[in-house]
Amino acid sequence: SSSRVRGLLMKAEIEKAAACLGRPFSMFGKVIHGKGHGLHLGFPTANLEVHSEILLPLGVYVASGRFLTLAQCATRNGQRKDARQDRCALSVARCAKKWIPGVMNFGKRPTYPKEETPKPVLELHLLDFKGKVYGQGMEIALHQFLRRERKFSSEKALKACIVEDIQEARDYYRCQET
Repeated sequence: SSSRVRGLLMKAEIEKAAACLGRPFSMFGKVIHGKGHGLHLGFPTANLEVHSEILLPLGVYVASGRFLTLAQCATRNGQRKDARQDRCALSVARCAKKWIPGVMNFGKRPTYPKEETPKPVLELHLLDFKGKVYGQGMEIALHQFLRRERKFSSEKALKACIVEDIQEARDYYRCQET
C-alpha cells in the first residue's frame, strides 16, 4: 500500500520500499542552480527543484538519475503535440535517456551557515559525468541509504566523507553488475 511505502521511505528503508513498488522509488524535478558548494569541493551536483513533499530522512543515498526530454515526447511520430499532454510519468519515462549512477544528498548542508539552506535541498552528484544540466527535467531513483546527514568540522573533512560515499556507491553499482 502507499502508506506502507511512505512509512518505509520515512525510515530510510529504501530497498524494502523498492520491493513493495516493484521498482526503485523515484522523484521528478527540474535542475536548478545551487550555491556551488559541490563544484567548489570537486563534486558538481545537479540540484533538483521538486514540487512534492519529500518523505526521506536527511542524508546521503546511492541514487541514479536520467534526464527527461519532454520536447522529444511532444514530437513523437513527427506530430507536434502540446508538451502538457505528455506529462504523465509513464510518457515522460519512455522518453528519458539512460540512467547515470550517482550519489544523492538530501539535506540542509549543516557544514555551511544555517541561513544558506533553510529547507532541505536535493542534490545529485552523477558519477563520471561532465556536462551542463541546468533547466533540464530529471528523474532520480533511490537505491540505498548510506548515512544520515551530519555537520563536519571543515570542508576538508566533508570532502573526505564525500569520497567515501562515492566509493560506497561505486561498490554498490559494481555488485549490481555481477
